[in-house]
Amino acid sequence: MAEQISFVIIATGADEDAPGTFTSLAERRVRSLVRRFNKEKGSATALVKPPARVRFIYYDFESNAASVYGHPFPEKGLKKPPGTIKWQTLALFDTDSDTPAGIEAGEGGGDNDPTSFADEPGALVAGGATKCSIVNIYHTVRAAPRASVLEVSLFSHGFVQGPVLANTTDRKLSLADGTPQRTPEDQDGRVRTDFLPHMGESPTGAGKDALKEFAGGFAAGGTLRIYGCNVQDVVDVAPVGGSAPSYIRSTVRQVLRQAFTKRLKKKDAITKKLRAGKIPTDALELDMGEECDIEASLTDHAFTHFPSARLLEIHYAIDPAFFGGATTRKISKTLSEVIKFVARETAKAYVFKAAEALPDVTCFGAVPGTGGNFEDSKLTDAMMWVSRDNNEGNGPYLQFFESFMGVSVTEKNAERQRNYGVFNAAAVTAIKDRITGS
Repeated sequence: MAEQISFVIIATGADEDAPGTFTSLAERRVRSLVRRFNKEKGSATALVKPPARVRFIYYDFESNAASVYGHPFPEKGLKKPPGTIKWQTLALFDTDSDTPAGIEAGEGGGDNDPTSFADEPGALVAGGATKCSIVNIYHTVRAAPRASVLEVSLFSHGFVQGPVLANTTDRKLSLADGTPQRTPEDQDGRVRTDFLPHMGESPTGAGKDALKEFAGGFAAGGTLRIYGCNVQDVVDVAPVGGSAPSYIRSTVRQVLRQAFTKRLKKKDAITKKLRAGKIPTDALELDMGEECDIEASLTDHAFTHFPSARLLEIHYAIDPAFFGGATTRKISKTLSEVIKFVARETAKAYVFKAAEALPDVTCFGAVPGTGGNFEDSKLTDAMMWVSRDNNEGNGPYLQFFESFMGVSVTEKNAERQRNYGVFNAAAVTAIKDRITGS
């Protein structure tokens, strides 16, 4: 019987302030998946059906290098994951040799050899240094054998616009007709371009069928996983002595803290309905001034610093349909209005745009207002998760998305629950329904 050859693509981001922050997560993800695939052996729903081998293609944005590890899944017995993953530089991968220069012996040359399709890091601008880019990942999935990619996992910082793999800048380029284009030197994910039909490339050239090719690379049951945070809004506002864009605390988190998180601590009829997942018709008082006071007091470098009064103006401009030109510190809104607002903001997120463009791929990412962090290092293959702490942590926000937004944060058959939003076709439909109020 011929081997099933499949691929997993992993990327770890660079962190200038804390080098090495994400790099160990690639090995942990490999070990975790090998254990999972071994455990699923013989199941009708298993992604990997022996005899098989999975080739893990790894983009390390800190070293700007691409490498490969291949793991066999024999028809009889199990091959456990090694304690240390022996990554081999992509350029040296050899499917036909078991010499030290090769990764593995076995079947799967030709189109199944990553050297025939995986995109190598290169100079993003003429004469520039070699750099990894998220475009390398997009190109690799697009060129991979059809329906062969089991998973793409991105470990990095993140925000509403996408994974921050290298913390570069989008110059918001476009063609003469207004068609959005990716910035060539931008290494990070961009919701503005990346899930349009041309994925930010030339719509009559390299990008002609880009999104169709990208979708076609995923296997049935394939996933796109964006580990990281979604706790910032990006605004085209310059601080004193600085330049735009600016990064402010998630307005969704602020609104939900007032409309839901704080209310859960009360004991009244409204709270009873909220806990039951029912929508009260009563108006809810939102003290947005309090939220801006809190934000103004933060020293976190992830946010641009503004005084409280200015923050109130900036947050109120995020969604004029919701804030309606308000200038007061306190406003009143029904929960139905809050739900529509949260849905509109969710639809702006990278993970939502990915799920909308890839209806047959389940996408995982932090729901708006929640942050990813590192799991306890004592856990086997600890990676990143969204902590479900209920004491002013992420717990109430996760609860709100499950109760009122139609977005689950529980992954079926997961090796461990990590509380990322499950954005599939049903979740996309649910968000769109809430935007229209249907």
